Parts: sequence; structure tokens; C-alpha cells
Amino acid sequence: MESPDNSLLAPDSRTSSAKGFTLIELMIAVAIIGILTAVALPSYREYMNRSRRSDAISALTQVTQAQERWRANRSAYASSFSDLGLNFPSNRTPAGHYTLSIAGIGTAPNVAFDSGYTVTATPVSGTPQANDSKCATISIQVRGGQLYYLASDSSGSSNTQCWPK
Repeated sequence: MESPDNSLLAPDSRTSSAKGFTLIELMIAVAIIGILTAVALPSYREYMNRSRRSDAISALTQVTQAQERWRANRSAYASSFSDLGLNFPSNRTPAGHYTLSIAGIGTAPNVAFDSGYTVTATPVSGTPQANDSKCATISIQVRGGQLYYLASDSSGSSNTQCWPK
């Protein structure tokens, strides 16, 4: 006589092994992922802000070099990017994260480009770089033959950490 087909019967709990995850195991995994994300995300954002600052630093350096070439043949520094032959559409850096501005040295109405200038990069609003509160402005100032690397945070306080060492 044949043995009956036991496949339709309930599995024996002593011999079956559970497959999958329990609810508590899933909750622990989600909690661990949440903690890792909370730690890693701010670090990643700061890393991205630092990497995008190189866009500003590169553009400021280009302007400074072009100004020195201009000044070698003239009695004053250039007052515009177009005079320098630099093509910054809408006065933005090549990657578009910063707006550039140039100003002469002095106080109004005696602002002049004969003794120096300041070129400043400011994050463009609406871009990820606009949230960079540590380096709200990055500038190079040439005054009296001296070169100054300047930066300030969103409260206007000086911040030397914006420039690479």
C-alpha cells in the first residue's frame, strides 16, 4: 500500500525553517540606515560645497592674472571683465555656481582702479551652493601691490578656511 501524500498537511514546526526577516530585524536595519544617513549626509553636503568653491577660486585666479596682464601695459586696472577679454556669461563662473563682481579700491565717490581692485565671487541663489553659509563671499583684493585672499561667512565674519592652504 502506498503512503498518503503529506504535502497537503500543515508543515511540522519542529522541522521547518523560517525564511525571510522578522519585523524587528527590518526595524533595526531601517534604524541603522537612518543613523548612517544622518551622519553621512551633512558631511557629503560640506564636501560638495568645498568642491564647488574651486569654481570660484579658479575664476578669481583667472581674473587676477588677466588684471596683471592688463596693468602691465596701462596705468590702472580694468574695471570690467570684458576689458580683460574674459567671457563670463552673466558674470557667472564657468560652472555657474557663483556670480562675479569687480570693484575699485576706495570709498565712494573716490573709487579708483589705479591702486587696486577687489574681485568677489558670491553663490548664485537657487543653486546648491547658495546654502554654503561658511563661505558666502570669496574675494581676491589687490591693494598697493599686495595680494589679499578674503572670505566671509553668511553673517559677514571673516573666514580664512574658504581658501585652500
